[in-house]
Amino acid sequence: MHEFTDAEGRRWAVSVGRESYGIVVLLFAPMQGEGVRKAMLGVDTRLEAERELAAMSEEQLLEHLEASIPWESRDWMAR
Repeated sequence: MHEFTDAEGRRWAVSVGRESYGIVVLLFAPMQGEGVRKAMLGVDTRLEAERELAAMSEEQLLEHLEASIPWESRDWMAR
């Protein structure tokens, strides 16, 4: 798990998760309040995702957060 701050000063924790059909996602959870989000990763395994997450800069995390959708959403085409 990693932590970072968005442009509005909100702290987030991000970790790797798995969506249906084996899709690997980044899970973004605000440190305070509600609003868990997810962003699809173009990797085949959880291990690849963990390595990619470990190598991401804060700027890359912000880009994934910007591209994320609410956890409850199943509409990957919304973005």
